[in-house]
Amino acid sequence: MTFSNNNLAESLELSELFRQFFVKAVDNINLSRRRSATIGMGKIKLIECLFFLIKFDFFNIQTVVPQTPFFERLLHLVREYEMNNVLHN
Repeated sequence: MTFSNNNLAESLELSELFRQFFVKAVDNINLSRRRSATIGMGKIKLIECLFFLIKFDFFNIQTVVPQTPFFERLLHLVREYEMNNVLHN
């Protein structure tokens, strides 16, 4: 395996891979049918990962966010799980 002098964040293939990951991950945080009293650690970690991708604009991910229902789904989760501190923060 060889490494080039290019920054990984500038790799078009890797950027596209993370954009696709973001879109698929937003689909996975859809909880229209509540099954338990807690949201689950897996979904919390997925939301945290998406948050950091957006906050630090890794792989130019902020261009994909308006094309997804990320914030609508996040707001729905905040309403559904009103006592979850991680979602509120």
